[in-house]
Amino acid sequence: MNKTIVIIGGGLSGLVSANICSHLGVDTVLIEKNNLLGGGNKSKKDSHGNIFDYGYHALDENRSLLTTKFFQKVLKNKYHKFRL
Repeated sequence: MNKTIVIIGGGLSGLVSANICSHLGVDTVLIEKNNLLGGGNKSKKDSHGNIFDYGYHALDENRSLLTTKFFQKVLKNKYHKFRL
């Protein structure tokens, strides 16, 4: 009998959990009440086309094993590094 994992919330934790489950071959359903994914992380584009990200989450490499693996595997190391 196949089982399906239901993840409620399309924020950072929900997205990472759904990604892990799907990579493990588990049928996964992600439910989000809003029309955009990302939870507290949002982006805004200004009139010049510049995109600004804002939110209460901080993602950075080497913060934890989970975020480090996320940067390596999901983003395939295609991101910009900078010091705060």
